[in-house]
Amino acid sequence: MGWVQLSRLDIKTGQMPDKLRALDGRVIRIPGYVVPLEDDLTRASQFLLAPYSGACIHLPPPPPDQILQVVMEGQPASFGMGRCYWLEGRLRISDSQSPYGRVAYQVEGRSLTPFTGAD
Repeated sequence: MGWVQLSRLDIKTGQMPDKLRALDGRVIRIPGYVVPLEDDLTRASQFLLAPYSGACIHLPPPPPDQILQVVMEGQPASFGMGRCYWLEGRLRISDSQSPYGRVAYQVEGRSLTPFTGAD
């Protein structure tokens, strides 16, 4: 799964390719950078995942189709700022407003592991 595929969602109309629609509700694995939503900068049960380091929820945030809102199942995820990670979890395509901005995707996170290279 890649960020280019996620960017094919038309935010204005909700239209998307069948390949993207087929991923709704499925377990995915995608690389990205953690944007913490909690005060702890080393562990989080909720965070945003963005395709590049330094993404911020302040103006201007990444477009909604380039942000994953993640809620970890079970234990909070451990992370280091500015490092790339593999996120695995169940993808939900759902354009919604979060307290931190508009997001087009939610993920029920299962694991967050250091990025070791492309699959």
